[in-house]
Amino acid sequence: MHVKKLTLVAAAVVAALLASGCGQRELDCKAPRNQEEQEQCAHKTSTEDRIAPTEKPKNWLYLTNPKR
Repeated sequence: MHVKKLTLVAAAVVAALLASGCGQRELDCKAPRNQEEQEQCAHKTSTEDRIAPTEKPKNWLYLTNPKR
């Protein structure tokens, strides 16, 4: 009896989670529609990488004293 109830509850939770993700759309940061989208765009912009990784990084100690 309890297993059937737990199975139904679990199925309902999974269905609700899947359904909530279906309504999401791509952020348009050029023209956010509301305050929430504006905040999401600001977060996305502030956390993105803008500098490419260095191909052959050097140790900073070597750069300060190259004669070593």
